Amino acid sequence: MDATSLTFVPWASSTNDLVCEDAFASRRTPFAVATFDQRSGRGRQGRTWQNRPGDSLALTYVLRPRIERDQWGWLSLAMALAVQDALEDSVGAAVELKWPNDVLDADGRKLAGILAAVDGERVAVGVGVNLRGGIDAGDPLLANAGTVEAVIGRSPDDGERERIARAICAAMDHWVQRLETRTGADEMASIYRERCVTISRAVHVVDQTGSATIRGTAETVDSVGRLVICAVDGTRTTVTAGDVHLVPDTNERSVGV
Repeated sequence: MDATSLTFVPWASSTNDLVCEDAFASRRTPFAVATFDQRSGRGRQGRTWQNRPGDSLALTYVLRPRIERDQWGWLSLAMALAVQDALEDSVGAAVELKWPNDVLDADGRKLAGILAAVDGERVAVGVGVNLRGGIDAGDPLLANAGTVEAVIGRSPDDGERERIARAICAAMDHWVQRLETRTGADEMASIYRERCVTISRAVHVVDQTGSATIRGTAETVDSVGRLVICAVDGTRTTVTAGDVHLVPDTNERSVGV
């Protein structure tokens, strides 16, 4: 597997949309596009947001997976591992993983989110990382937002911001290579389960339609990346996607959603 070619652009409406444009249609994979000025960011279930220029990193990593299609769900989880590794290695930021697509700070605030999209035989795995900026507790969308700045106690400089982006690509290359062999995929799955704070926690999950809620204990992540929940009635359910809320333990810190 070749090392990822990373292109920085001055701004983008959405890096996930940008990589689907004609200019990138024939680009050799894997490649990535990044910006520190994304103006119409998009998350799961069509949620959108905007940041001031320089406050966040938006990066989309594009590949043609050499794994079975039923394993593609692991690509988002691989990106979560990559972001965790990159932040630790590049600026010493210790963060946690919440299934399926969130990276949290130690207080449970969402510091990064991941969104994957299929484009023919390609998969575009996008991530938005909050680098700096204040947290407005009066805004419910920002009340659970964390930043790299808050974790490390200072604002990342220009060199560090670029280093984070390059480190994410290098780490993603590593985890994708692991996924391409059975032994490596099993090892990656084990590592993800160890790092994921969702496992063994009481949760309630709202499905993608918003019409159904599952309450129980998150037991594990299965072989195709789904969350396995033991519901309060003792039945086991697998969840492919949804909004996962970690139920606060009164004896521990509260973890945001």
